[in-house]
Amino acid sequence: MGSANFTSRGLNINDIGNVEEMIKVPVTNTDLKYIEKKYVNNLATLEITPELVKKVKEGKKIYNKKYNEIVSDILDWSSLIFPKEEKTMFSNYQSTKKYPLNFQFEIKRKSGEEILSVQQGISFKLGGLKEKPDAELFVDYEGIQKLLKSDTFNAKSDSWMFRLSFIENQPNFRITNSKNKKEEIISLNKSELLKSFRGSY
Repeated sequence: MGSANFTSRGLNINDIGNVEEMIKVPVTNTDLKYIEKKYVNNLATLEITPELVKKVKEGKKIYNKKYNEIVSDILDWSSLIFPKEEKTMFSNYQSTKKYPLNFQFEIKRKSGEEILSVQQGISFKLGGLKEKPDAELFVDYEGIQKLLKSDTFNAKSDSWMFRLSFIENQPNFRITNSKNKKEEIISLNKSELLKSFRGSY
């Protein structure tokens, strides 16, 4: 049994309606007084007192704090359960007399902005075949962040164009500063070299 609400569904005016019934029962003055005292608010509007405002603000602070804690926990767990997809880039040998182990890469603006927004590292596949490179070097976000800067961005190509070269057996990024036109060298961690070049190391 439900209440016969004054709606098309409640009064079963349409083809689909609720099966509801109403039963009339006698109500005494004592019943009416009880209902009025218990449930009826004689005020036309809710009175906004300083005490009420204070309670609402305190409740909002508690809610926001708890909400942020829950969201933070969810993000922490999601990063463990759903790890960020590793980004890979491939380049064949671009050898020069000065840099025999030399590779060239380009990261377009949109791709670079996405990498920075999700704080993503990149696995560089070096030489040979893309599916089976001669070596692979993983550079974490901290190293990538040093590379993808506004003063190393090439506005003409709308990208970051750089080389990954081994200088005295140490991997380095080489990129031109767009402001002073000088080449910057960013040293990388050799321990991140996942596979060595043809027994070179």
